[in-house]
Amino acid sequence: MNEIVQRFWGFDKLIGPVLVKALYYVGLVVIALATLWAMAQTFDGFRYDALGAIGQFLSAPIGGALALVFWRFVCEMSILAFSIHDRLGDIKDRLAPPAPPVNYGPPTPGHPTF
Repeated sequence: MNEIVQRFWGFDKLIGPVLVKALYYVGLVVIALATLWAMAQTFDGFRYDALGAIGQFLSAPIGGALALVFWRFVCEMSILAFSIHDRLGDIKDRLAPPAPPVNYGPPTPGHPTF
């Protein structure tokens, strides 16, 4: 629990990837339920147009699969943005430290002071 609070208050590690992963799983459940709901709605259409209802029944899982692929792509792009941020931080840490300031020594006699 202390680590979660530390990650929340300190910006050394981003919590975005964790949130994106959580939203990904929520999206999976929503897409699965929407696909099942769309398939269930086709049963009412069998009374009026059986061939159309069969087409809708078969297209619902295809649409659900396409939605899953798209949702995965969107979440991967979000995680990729956070990953780029982390890697840029690593690169910054590996760079050489800045050069120390140049010491010109004591001022020469008669040099005006400000």
